[in-house]
Amino acid sequence: MSAWHEAKNWFTTEEQIILQLTEEITLIGSHGISDSVYDKAVETFGEEKTAHLILAAISINSWNRIGVGLQMHPVQYKNQ
Repeated sequence: MSAWHEAKNWFTTEEQIILQLTEEITLIGSHGISDSVYDKAVETFGEEKTAHLILAAISINSWNRIGVGLQMHPVQYKNQ
């Protein structure tokens, strides 16, 4: 979803904040979640929902890393 930066008019302000927060969590090794993004999220969603958004992004990233690390691929079923 890295193209969201170029397609901002396709996303609401709330969606852009979620995408930005998710991106910073995904790239946490670079610098972590910036204060400005965190503050925008809390201002928009409140502390509890921001925490839920952060945990959702962490969960998705964790499962992706497990899948990539174990070279897992979706099962393809043949039509019968």
